[in-house]
Amino acid sequence: MLFGGVTEVNGDPLTYEVVGDTVSVVKCDNKASGELVIPSSYEGKPITSIGEQAFRNCSDLTSVTIPDSVISIGAYALSNCIRLANVSTGNGVIRIGERAFEGCSRLTSITVPNSVSPAFLLGPDAKVKSKFKRTGMPLGIGKDAFKDCSSLTSVTVPCLFFQFFETNRVIKFGFKELFSDSISKGNLRKVTITERAISIPKYAFRDCSSLTSVTIGKSVTSIGDSAFEGCSRLAGITIPNNVVNIEKSTFSGCNRLTSIKIGTGVTSIRGYAFKDCSRLVRITIPNNIVSIGERAFESCNRLKNVTIPNSITSIGEGAFYNCRGLVSVTIPDSIIISKGIFENCISLTNVMIPDMNREKILKSWENLQNLNKPTWEQFEQMHASIQRAAFLGCSSLKSVTIGNGFTSIGERAFANCSEMTSITIPDSMKTIGDSAFTDCSNLMAVAIPDNVINIGKSVFFGCRSLANITVSDSVIKFGFRKLFLDSISQGNLKNVTISNSISSIPKYAFRDCSSLINVTIPNSVISIERASFSGCSSLTSLAIGNGVVTIEEGAFERCSSLMEVMIPKSASSIGDAAFKNCKRLIKITMRGNAPQNYASNLFEGVSKSAKVFVNPKATGFGETFAGLPVQILEKTSKVNAVSKTDSPFTISFESKSDSTYKIEASHDLKKWGEIGEVQGTGSSVEFTDLREALFQKQYYRLRFVE
Repeated sequence: MLFGGVTEVNGDPLTYEVVGDTVSVVKCDNKASGELVIPSSYEGKPITSIGEQAFRNCSDLTSVTIPDSVISIGAYALSNCIRLANVSTGNGVIRIGERAFEGCSRLTSITVPNSVSPAFLLGPDAKVKSKFKRTGMPLGIGKDAFKDCSSLTSVTVPCLFFQFFETNRVIKFGFKELFSDSISKGNLRKVTITERAISIPKYAFRDCSSLTSVTIGKSVTSIGDSAFEGCSRLAGITIPNNVVNIEKSTFSGCNRLTSIKIGTGVTSIRGYAFKDCSRLVRITIPNNIVSIGERAFESCNRLKNVTIPNSITSIGEGAFYNCRGLVSVTIPDSIIISKGIFENCISLTNVMIPDMNREKILKSWENLQNLNKPTWEQFEQMHASIQRAAFLGCSSLKSVTIGNGFTSIGERAFANCSEMTSITIPDSMKTIGDSAFTDCSNLMAVAIPDNVINIGKSVFFGCRSLANITVSDSVIKFGFRKLFLDSISQGNLKNVTISNSISSIPKYAFRDCSSLINVTIPNSVISIERASFSGCSSLTSLAIGNGVVTIEEGAFERCSSLMEVMIPKSASSIGDAAFKNCKRLIKITMRGNAPQNYASNLFEGVSKSAKVFVNPKATGFGETFAGLPVQILEKTSKVNAVSKTDSPFTISFESKSDSTYKIEASHDLKKWGEIGEVQGTGSSVEFTDLREALFQKQYYRLRFVE
């Protein structure tokens, strides 16, 4: 019998200390070996504690089971049990003392009981509950409880932020400090966070490079910044439904993460959340997500397909920057196409940006609560812009369609998209920024809408393959040649269609575009100014609209491939040398009267066989016009009726007196044979083919014999 009613007794191999109605294990025989189960009671009294150093240096023990009756494991209680591989701590422990398991170098797994967590020990006022305070002992878990437990591979914890409550102080520390040795040795592989935990603090597992598996309890509502950053062997993770935000850099640098399941409660993915997750193959972004932060998926190089749900209203700058394996992306109708959002996504092949959903965007603006809320005009403009470098360096991108509602393409938005062959720009577009399409070297066609009023510098620099261009007034004013210099100098620009918003083609606009073959000038054009098409030496087809009044000096000079031109009846003035040295020009058709003003050298240097063709009723022409012979156009025959049956076939037409007409037939529109002849009477004549049709399809034509 010891003092104060304390009794110390031996119970092979354990030594107990009996204090009143409770019992403590105070010593274990150092020769004890194998598996040891500590009983929950001794002589009917509960065993409630394991004393300081009770099992210290029991080097042959391999397993220890601690009963639920134990509430305290003292300092150094199982230290230096160097063969100890498994410990069951029981569910009643509210204290694990300093260095309790120090030096248990073969311990492979441990479950830290829920009862040592601050959530269990503290009341709503964040103070230790009175029932635990009455024990008079330190509470919680000591900072070095698992010091030198370097073989730990699996850990179950009730929280990630621990406290040790002593009489006069509280020691606070995190998961990495508690298990620092197994982490530093690269052995900790698996962590289970129980449902007692409600949060994972920032940096909780940062740089735990050996970690391969983490199970997060369903009660967790928040995961802090960089919580798993640099966990380079983490392969997969499920975020529970109660989590609201995936915070900044949460999984950044988890370069073996291949899959992730995002809970239904998550509403935002913050900046850099999955940056450098280079093996992430797929991710499903659920409809509950409303925002994705800047560079959230930067350098996720194996991510192939991304569907951005319609719930998303905000995507930060560079969200998918350098996702080099990204092949396709589905973009919703109400997001901001932010700066560098898909920059350097070198495998992206096609992009469809849908029409802006103005109603949905307005609703998003109305729901904004922050103090720095932009005006509606600012908010709308943000959504109507494809911002700077949005698709810069997407070198496999072949086609892009921009939906209606967008008004601005930012600088370098599509620069270096070297495989792009086509781009559809909506009529709503107003501004195209500097270098927007620089070095899109395979871009073959572009139509710039009439509403575009601002065009930046070097917009099409390096676009050497452009062959077909539809231009607006702003392009003409900016300078066509300057804008498309590379495709012109490479000899690839073939066709130009001028928008019907243009009233005047300024001087020198297309001068020396030597590869240009076809030009369509719309009816809206009133004047073609000096030398505007001079030197377009490949121009073979020219359609001049019916509104042209003035063709100035040298307008088509040296268009040496031009063979035919039709000048509208609206033309009243044609300047000096307008068609000078058009060496192959043989047919000039004047659709109206002779112009009031024209130069005598108008057709100087054209083909020697060139003629001017005029209507029979045209006035102001003599035998020659501007030095060329004039020939009156014959009036064409008017077909009155054609039979609707193939046999017999009948045609009636207006004829000219003393003229001969031949009727020809064909079955393939290639080989024609004469089937009849009709003499003109000056009135309507009729021809009937009485033969039975020989072919399934049979064609007829009427030919005037001069």
